Amino acid sequence: MVLAPAEREELVRLPAGKRGIARLRTWVRKEAVLKATGLGLAVEPALLTLDGNRVVEYPDVLAPCLSGGIQIFDAPAIEGHLTALAVLSPSHTDIVVHSAMMA
Repeated sequence: MVLAPAEREELVRLPAGKRGIARLRTWVRKEAVLKATGLGLAVEPALLTLDGNRVVEYPDVLAPCLSGGIQIFDAPAIEGHLTALAVLSPSHTDIVVHSAMMA
């Protein structure tokens, strides 16, 4: 439901044991992009196509947001949870991840 045709094709090329994590990684990246645009799930995720951390195709409704550039960063997994951050920016952005131990 959330993968574009090209993403589904790429997924089936992977070994069966890697498909679940690849599907989840694509989903969290898409969710980050859609949230960064401010439109969120008002846009059908399958209309957005990613190639790794690059947006390669998107519906016209996202053009005003994405035409200026976007960067997608994978955050380190925390306790098995995958997260991603999308930044609307035409130039390189450095992201610093800080972690804190809870007492």
